[in-house]
Amino acid sequence: MLALLPLVAQQDLRQGAGGYGLLLGCFGFGAIVGAILMPRLRQHLTADGVVIAGTFVFAIATLILAFIHNVPMVLLALLAAGIAWTSMISSLNITTRENIFCRLATGHLLQVFGIPSPLHRDLGGRIIDVMQIVGREID
Repeated sequence: MLALLPLVAQQDLRQGAGGYGLLLGCFGFGAIVGAILMPRLRQHLTADGVVIAGTFVFAIATLILAFIHNVPMVLLALLAAGIAWTSMISSLNITTRENIFCRLATGHLLQVFGIPSPLHRDLGGRIIDVMQIVGREID
């Protein structure tokens, strides 16, 4: 959505650089509002619920940008998209399992040390699988 926002501003909404800045600023303001509202959202929804709701809101906002060429409506859609985006990203960070993070970190370290990409993914996963089995046996 954000990659095509300059085209939406120029071609669909007939706005210049200032209009594009306003659109982008509205999305950013929505992201800040989303961060402020996140604790309240987490009281009423699970992390999965926040991701599902955020995905739905972001999809609706994208459709509004594609089909409605009214600046106030697009500004509201971008505000909602910013809220949804921040909520989704923070909820995904919360729900990311520890072993997924470990796989990513291991893969990154193996890549840094020069192991080719297809190998580091498989090798990193196997290392973490072995570490988890050993960890379960120790506990």
